[in-house]
Amino acid sequence: MNILKHRLTRISLLAAFPVIWGIAVLSMAAKPSPWVKQTRSEGSVKAVLSYERSNSAPRFRNVRLKIFQNGRRVFNEAVARDQVDDQVLAERSATAFQVRDLDQDGQPEIIVDMFTGGTHCCTYSQIYRFDAEVNTYSPIQHKWGNSFYQLTDLNKDGLLEFQSRDDRFTGQFTSYAASANPLQIWRYEQGQLVDRTAEYTAALESSAQQHLIAMQRVATKPRDAKGVIAAYLADRYSLGQGADSWKLIEQLYQGNDREEFFTAMEKFLHKTGYIGTPDKPKTMATTGRGTNTSANTNIADN
Repeated sequence: MNILKHRLTRISLLAAFPVIWGIAVLSMAAKPSPWVKQTRSEGSVKAVLSYERSNSAPRFRNVRLKIFQNGRRVFNEAVARDQVDDQVLAERSATAFQVRDLDQDGQPEIIVDMFTGGTHCCTYSQIYRFDAEVNTYSPIQHKWGNSFYQLTDLNKDGLLEFQSRDDRFTGQFTSYAASANPLQIWRYEQGQLVDRTAEYTAALESSAQQHLIAMQRVATKPRDAKGVIAAYLADRYSLGQGADSWKLIEQLYQGNDREEFFTAMEKFLHKTGYIGTPDKPKTMATTGRGTNTSANTNIADN
């Protein structure tokens, strides 16, 4: 009887073995590979970004970039990160890893975007350019802060621009949530990102108009209006129209702290370079300040 019972048990286990093995195989197949490899190419240039996922910090390990020209590898290095925990944005967005000829010189650049994590901040880009003298690629880094960028050909001339926002204004005069940021437009020239914002008047006019509408929307909340006012003025200075815009701001903003706010804002615009060039007034007197006129529509204390 015991022998028969033993044989039946053995037969049951053998019969169940394919099912158990199948479940194990399915479980193994369902588990994603920790290694990720993404490939981008343009013309004869191919870039391969690889990294290892982890469930514990750091989440992205062994982040590495390989670049090939005509099938021959010319670059193979770890991607520089500010902190070991910085995340690979290509995990979330296909446009965070690109091969694009930014300056139309026939040699595509490679862009790898990173994110530091956190509620607000920060993003930055590593841009790799081919150096023919040493036959390899070298990177530059650009920090976007809380802002990011959109890569687009704004003036349809074949050259791509990085359209972004000036993150230095975030939290400067108000809370993070109520902050606004002036337009920034960068072009990649000779291996560097160069601020060319003032050349894009249509985009600046649109940005300033958006800030003006936002100012009117928060007209009864002076504290929330400060960030929008600063961004509006910065856009106007980029257009060479800062002096006239001060007059409008003095009419709109009637908060009890107006003189203190105006002084702090002008100092900040000097510090950030919006005031100080030949086409941008350098003193309060030439910016249109000095009057205390009010208007029917104003931003006043509740």
